[in-house]
Amino acid sequence: MGKDMVPKRIFFTKGVGKHRERLTSFELALRDAGIAAQNLVRVSSIFPPNCKLLARKEGVKYLHPGEVVFAVVAENSSREPHRLLASSIGVAIPADRNSPAGIVDRRGHSCRPQHLRLFERAPLVR
Repeated sequence: MGKDMVPKRIFFTKGVGKHRERLTSFELALRDAGIAAQNLVRVSSIFPPNCKLLARKEGVKYLHPGEVVFAVVAENSSREPHRLLASSIGVAIPADRNSPAGIVDRRGHSCRPQHLRLFERAPLVR
């Protein structure tokens, strides 16, 4: 296995799902993100050396229904009506593409939009 398991291409996507049942909400978010037909395996967050970052539209072309896909997933949910939620993933790609990079996920929630704006400006790495 070894190097065969190292991703050569990566893309970012996003999805939103709203439903009273958490699992159904997650399924709807996967559909919205265009990755509901894949079997996702959650992995830690390393952006491999020499990995090509693709646009979502290009990246989904490489996926096949039923395929096992490794994914870094940031999710958030609440049973509170009208609760504002946010989750995100970011990556800082080094100038030397032969070096690995970290992928960071963040989650937050607020009752007020100005709090989410603060979340957007929060540092990804401490």
